[in-house]
Amino acid sequence: MPISNPGGAGKSIAWGSYNGDAADLKQIPVGFKCSSVIITYRNSDSEPKCYILIPDRSRDFAGVRHDATLYLHADDGFVVSAVSGNQAAAPYDYWAISE
Repeated sequence: MPISNPGGAGKSIAWGSYNGDAADLKQIPVGFKCSSVIITYRNSDSEPKCYILIPDRSRDFAGVRHDATLYLHADDGFVVSAVSGNQAAAPYDYWAISE
């Protein structure tokens, strides 16, 4: 669900959810090119997890880099994989900010 910032900053914000399906390199479109994305989910042991995506740097809260498997898409949204951000049957929520 994208919205534009009425304050004149020229930024848009989108938020939503998706269910993991273990596909590799799955694009999650949001309607614009992102400058950053936050993804949260609970894995099978119900422990909350989080990823933060910024250009050329994707990390989880433990500080582990996921640049090859979780990154901002060149034109629209972000890309997830079975290794990072798209585990089977996991519910994910995201918040994306435009460039």
